[in-house]
Amino acid sequence: MNTLIEKSIKICGSQTALAKAIDARQQDVWNWLNEKYSVTPKYASRIEVATGGKVTAHQFHPDIFPQTQQSA
Repeated sequence: MNTLIEKSIKICGSQTALAKAIDARQQDVWNWLNEKYSVTPKYASRIEVATGGKVTAHQFHPDIFPQTQQSA
């Protein structure tokens, strides 16, 4: 189970709420949670915004997104 997605769901309230917040489908969130697919950089950035920075894009893709003070 993807703990970053799990945390994001808890912050947003539900899989559906997270999906709406990031303009994705609930099925996408379920697939990420159950590690059927990886979170793309596009959605990693949106998750960071939706969670108020509590889950960062860097945590999903440290190779693409630099670590910020907030995620340090």
